[in-house]
Amino acid sequence: MLTSSDTVLLTGVTGFVGGALAVELLCGTDAELVCLIRSRGAATSADRLRAALRASAAMYGIELTGEQLSRCRAVTGDITAPTGGVEPGELRGITEVWHAAASLAFEDVRADEITLHNEQGTANIVDLAHKADCGVFTYVSTAYVAGRRRGRVAETAVPEPPMPNNHYERTKIAAERIVAGAGFDTTRVFRPSIVIGHSRTRVATTFSGLYGFIQGLQRTRATVRRSLGDLLNFRPLRLLADGQTPVNFIPVDLVASAAVRIAARGAGSGIYHLANSTPPRLADCWDSATTALGMMRPIFVDDVGDFTLVDQKLDDQLDFYRPYLNDEKHFDVTNSEAVLGAGALSCPLSADEMSRYVEWFIEYQKSAMETPS
Repeated sequence: MLTSSDTVLLTGVTGFVGGALAVELLCGTDAELVCLIRSRGAATSADRLRAALRASAAMYGIELTGEQLSRCRAVTGDITAPTGGVEPGELRGITEVWHAAASLAFEDVRADEITLHNEQGTANIVDLAHKADCGVFTYVSTAYVAGRRRGRVAETAVPEPPMPNNHYERTKIAAERIVAGAGFDTTRVFRPSIVIGHSRTRVATTFSGLYGFIQGLQRTRATVRRSLGDLLNFRPLRLLADGQTPVNFIPVDLVASAAVRIAARGAGSGIYHLANSTPPRLADCWDSATTALGMMRPIFVDDVGDFTLVDQKLDDQLDFYRPYLNDEKHFDVTNSEAVLGAGALSCPLSADEMSRYVEWFIEYQKSAMETPS
């Protein structure tokens, strides 16, 4: 249980999921919140915390109250430094550590950076938790530690041999193993799937996953326009994928709310998928994106024999995302539903509903371009 006598140390508050966790912890519990955060240039850790909380609360369409803000403070640190750059004695009284900070980079050329943040950073925060005598550790991983496995994915440790698609997944698997072997009294591993904007406001604060798909389409359209004008308004692109494949998008508030409720209800050690139990089909996701961009709906194919150079250009743009388009996965949510109740992670996303997230992002891009730097 998370009560007023608890103090949670949270990393990653400046991130998308970490910021949402902070809002949910402040609004849904009475716990004190300490956020480990780097200073940056002239901005102190306290400055950056205030900015992060404002952005995350705005994403929810709310303002945090004075009482809620009074329960939250910053401590300057860096997960890549030993014990997170913090003297453990400063954190006596911490009852839980929630480690959400991570590098979301995926290019293999950045492998050293990804490893430093996701593996060594996790080991550093585990060490900090031990030295601060904290017995409860919560780690925010990813459902895609499943890698190239298909079909039903259980809420269990990654089986041997691991089958990662990229270095990001490889480091998240390694981090899970670091946490699992750390010997805390309670160890929870949360595995979100592909996180999108808030279910009510549609607002997001970082732009990978769905937004990477959209940007890939936009880059392809821009390339085509330079030589062939508005061809893609009249000619559909071919996409190497199965349109019936489920794509596990889930709104950020559903992820963060579920995580906090699982902890607040005193759930024990375990792995908990925070994935949509009723995910949309790939065809609906792509239809919503292409329609919002004024393009024809794509044609799904199972080989590249009929690809044009334009189709190949899109395929190149989406190289990183290919496993997430073609590997059909069904994330089991038995552990999560055992705490939250049946259907608690169900978020049906029709093509019309997905279009609202896409349209928000396109409008955000326009406003960002119009805002003076």
